Amino acid sequence: MTTQEQVEQANLNFYQAMQNLSIDMMDSVWLQADWVQCIHPNWETLTGWEEIRASWVNIFQNTHRMHIQASEVAIHTDNQFAWVTCVESIHTFAGGRMGISFAQATNVFTTNVFTTNVFKGEGEGWKMVHHHASPLPREVALSGTAAAPSLN
Repeated sequence: MTTQEQVEQANLNFYQAMQNLSIDMMDSVWLQADWVQCIHPNWETLTGWEEIRASWVNIFQNTHRMHIQASEVAIHTDNQFAWVTCVESIHTFAGGRMGISFAQATNVFTTNVFTTNVFKGEGEGWKMVHHHASPLPREVALSGTAAAPSLN
């Protein structure tokens, strides 16, 4: 598997963890360090895996179902870090209500070369160290994708 494909898979794993509302999957995606950061749409910056994990637990406990489609994906890599930019189409079901939102996201990953040398016990592969999603207007045009994907 090429570096590009590995980063693409790590990014897909992140969105699968969200869509499956799975904290166990999210645990395997993130580097569990005190300096990692996450900025959910309209949230303050969360720093450190403990705080980030608690936010995902809260989101997952208060969401019945979630569907996320990433479009306009661009992947950039170097020796130790990779970053992915994309547009997220987020469909959530919570409290008997459906919500649809769009966000511009940047996901930053570090490779196992870095994590295994510095953070003993971390698994191999690319680990997320930063997620930043900013809300976009609802009427954003998604090139090459349907504006309202199937929830099947």
